[in-house]
Amino acid sequence: MVGQFSAIIQILRSKRIDVIHAHWIFPQGFMAVIARMLFAGYKPAIVCTSHGGDLFGLPGAMFLHLKRFVMKQVDKMTVVSEAMRNYAYMLGQGREIEVISMGVDTVETFTPSPSVERARYELLFVGRLVEKKGLRYLILAMPEILNQFHDSILIVAGTGPEEALLRELAQSIGVAAHIQFIGSVDNHLLPDLYRHASVFVAPSVVAKGGDQEGLGLVIVEALACECAVLASDLPAIRDVVIDGVTGSIARQGDSGDIARKAIELLGVPAKGRRMAQIGRRYVADRFDWKLVAARYEALLLTM
Repeated sequence: MVGQFSAIIQILRSKRIDVIHAHWIFPQGFMAVIARMLFAGYKPAIVCTSHGGDLFGLPGAMFLHLKRFVMKQVDKMTVVSEAMRNYAYMLGQGREIEVISMGVDTVETFTPSPSVERARYELLFVGRLVEKKGLRYLILAMPEILNQFHDSILIVAGTGPEEALLRELAQSIGVAAHIQFIGSVDNHLLPDLYRHASVFVAPSVVAKGGDQEGLGLVIVEALACECAVLASDLPAIRDVVIDGVTGSIARQGDSGDIARKAIELLGVPAKGRRMAQIGRRYVADRFDWKLVAARYEALLLTM
């Protein structure tokens, strides 16, 4: 935070900045607001974009006051999903908040590929190995999935503080041989993972501290590659996954429901393909980089 604050002050002194776009309410938004207050020269406008963890997480009275303080001080506030806007209003934030998601390249990068053949029984998880991603519930669903489809495999792309616990869980329930932890994957390699998998699973939950998904951009990436999606029933995810239309929804934290929905998609691949095709058109029309960039450009030009 000290380094970030010093950098903001140095930039404001060396260049005439019209707009500061701070990603996350805290610490970036807070640092931008304090820097502007202390800066003796001109006062640049501030746009703050919240991505989820900073709004839903950071519990306690002190952080609640900090969130409200930053949201009131900035000139424009954006969030990446309707669920986040509703939550911000619940915090007592009465100002107008615009929903502008993050985007992905659905034209050249995250696209389907007829040359890549999908595996028959491959589940894919992509994300940090932290509580809110809910991977433990997908692992707990694996025995039931394997009972139905013996050749099923789960590919886990990502690292995080819960990795050791998740590996131990897989070992303790006898499914470790069917789970591959492949670690961090470079962005340019992700499309092939989505293209190869039978079903992408996002078993996210609300963490103990209240943190939850702000949008779930990996779901957008998967659908852009026409991979069937199974996701948890969380408010922000509903911006992307319409149950039975663009993907399948399971109850959050319910490994039994995850297993049943995964078995359905694995057993009837045509159903998953149909939803994935609809899902690709849905995300391309709403989350493509160029569309998102144009919305932010229009916002910044009003400052």
